[in-house]
Amino acid sequence: MEQYFTEDTTMLNDGFCEAALKSLMVNTKKCLENPEDYTARAEMMLACISKQGIEATYKFFESINIPMLLREVGIGEKRLGEMAHHVAENEGLDKAWAPLSEQDIKEIFEASL
Repeated sequence: MEQYFTEDTTMLNDGFCEAALKSLMVNTKKCLENPEDYTARAEMMLACISKQGIEATYKFFESINIPMLLREVGIGEKRLGEMAHHVAENEGLDKAWAPLSEQDIKEIFEASL
């Protein structure tokens, strides 16, 4: 998902991410309407492999003791405003595909504690 929040991305990664999300959105509705729709179920399974890959990567990073939360690298709540301001001023996320304000960025950091 971070591909949508940065200006420096690749078309290939953007395409993979977007296709997986679109497939899930379309095929979830199809499966709910007709649970016997094999094609829709297959599409959902393939899109879910992306999620499983992300989860496996997360678990791998944990297994080699890579910090996964801000607090694990000594960043507490009192620095989040400063960090959000820096990102908002320097990363151009207000112009991203899904624009983020300084408050949006701070909320993401809060969820990452």
